[in-house]
Amino acid sequence: MAELPTGTVTFLFTDLEGSTRLWEEHPEAMRAALARHDEILRDAVEKREGHVVKTTGRRLARRVRHCT
Repeated sequence: MAELPTGTVTFLFTDLEGSTRLWEEHPEAMRAALARHDEILRDAVEKREGHVVKTTGRRLARRVRHCT
């Protein structure tokens, strides 16, 4: 388990607006879009010494130590 941060901690939650409809209408495109979304956010979070805390379907919860 990663060391728990101290001081001010930022939590980042994302949601893809309209994703239910998009999944129904364009499932292949949404798989690719979600993979890219996750890749961009994981890279950004890791660069700030953050960690993905939880993934739930199309959502990721992240904890970030340095948020600027």
